[in-house]
Amino acid sequence: MARGPVWIEAYEQYLLRKNVCEKSELERLSDDALAEKYFQYVREADCEEAAFDWVQKYCRQYM
Repeated sequence: MARGPVWIEAYEQYLLRKNVCEKSELERLSDDALAEKYFQYVREADCEEAAFDWVQKYCRQYM
């Protein structure tokens, strides 16, 4: 599955919705670091399936 700008934006929005960190903190991260933060959070929170579903729905808005 390709991860382009829409996916990165979706990861950012998901982290913001879950109050994982502040927007200013996310804006300083590279795309790779932001994606790693997202995947780390969903693994630790044990919500991979729900997170993936939310991100997919977010991305479908732009496809």
